[in-house]
Amino acid sequence: MRKKTRILPLLLILILAFSLTAQAAMPPHITPLWNSTASCPAPTLSFSGEKAVCLASVQAYSGAEIEGTLTLFHGTTEVDSWPISGTTSAKVSGSCDVESGESYMLHLYVVVDGPGGIDKITKTTTGTCP
Repeated sequence: MRKKTRILPLLLILILAFSLTAQAAMPPHITPLWNSTASCPAPTLSFSGEKAVCLASVQAYSGAEIEGTLTLFHGTTEVDSWPISGTTSAKVSGSCDVESGESYMLHLYVVVDGPGGIDKITKTTTGTCP
């Protein structure tokens, strides 16, 4: 009888422990803390033969000034760079020669100065020339 009284609480604890399910937490939606910038997607890096085609755009709130640079890197070496500037919106595109089979990083850095304050934004994308 004594064994049954010891086993019964242990058995109940095990049943309770295995019947509980852990709820996976959903990651929170991350919203950038920009005050003057409406949209700044990651820059686009594509390849056409042995040419890199680089694109970037920034959309700010009305009247905000946009200035920055789109830069292509091969490792830590700067391959080419293009300025981006405008009021409320800005786009930049550029192309340059690259080597097949090599990896490249396209880096966008912009400062948006508007009524909501100054936003400093960095976006990066990578790609390999086929």
